[in-house]
Amino acid sequence: MLEKVDPITNEHVVEIRYRHNARVLDHRGDWAERISAEMGLPEWRIVENRIDVYKDDHSEHAFIGFRHGGFTIADTNAKTVFPSRAGKLLRFVFGLREFGDRVHVERLGVRSRFCTTFAGEFAKLVDLYTEKYVSLHPAAKEAIGQGVHLLDIGAPMNFRDSLGQFNSQCGPMPQAQLESVFRKDEGYPAVGLYYDIDYFLHPGRKMDAAEVVEAITNFAHAGWDRHDRVRSAILGD
Repeated sequence: MLEKVDPITNEHVVEIRYRHNARVLDHRGDWAERISAEMGLPEWRIVENRIDVYKDDHSEHAFIGFRHGGFTIADTNAKTVFPSRAGKLLRFVFGLREFGDRVHVERLGVRSRFCTTFAGEFAKLVDLYTEKYVSLHPAAKEAIGQGVHLLDIGAPMNFRDSLGQFNSQCGPMPQAQLESVFRKDEGYPAVGLYYDIDYFLHPGRKMDAAEVVEAITNFAHAGWDRHDRVRSAILGD
């Protein structure tokens, strides 16, 4: 059974950068049709050195080029959906004889963006954020001066854990800013709590499908879980 979560806006992307594979250029038409059928993505297009296969609303989008490949998905309702779909694509691509069952991976990354609706004023979310997550040190407040009111705040941070490195950013966002960050055209709250996490590795070695899928699954689950903990710490839900 899928693990249900509160309705939130979310987008996820996995990208693998590998040593150039010129065979992609020779099989673009065949691979586009086969990936379309395998993934149930009806639309596809071929450009100079890349295949794009996607749903007509672009809620799911697979891409394979001669230097990189990956998958994006939007608004999933459980943390297992994205790594499952991305894993299905990558296992299929690595199974294409001409592509190769092992590729030299230069960078492997998973990025997830989340927005949780906040039913209150923007200033109230700023207060919660600075109380529960990131705040100015008293010395910093003194340096800024008296009579100054904090209007907005965000926190880009870089970390490393047992899985790899990850960059994260979190903060309150008004609707106009959310519209510039996410891809969909509508459905944004007036105020939301934004969280962005980008896990990555630079393996610099050959990897097979099982290794790649394990890494992206770990990244995707860790990113989703970390978002849930941060959201709970700030909003108390």
